Amino acid sequence: MDKKIVKLLYDIQLSILRIESYLGNELKFENYKNNQLLQDAVEHNLAIIGEAMSKILKIDEKIKITDAR
Repeated sequence: MDKKIVKLLYDIQLSILRIESYLGNELKFENYKNNQLLQDAVEHNLAIIGEAMSKILKIDEKIKITDAR
């Protein structure tokens, strides 16, 4: 596998782990809705995931990612 793709997959995994750590065990929408800092942190990591997915598809269009767009 291309080293760039491996790096991008690592970035995706790291962003997912960060989002999980920000939200904790109690995933309540009220906590998210009322905390602008939490919203910014989660949305930033979602942007990282989206950008990484886009780059992966540009590097190798044969990779099948369900609902990537």
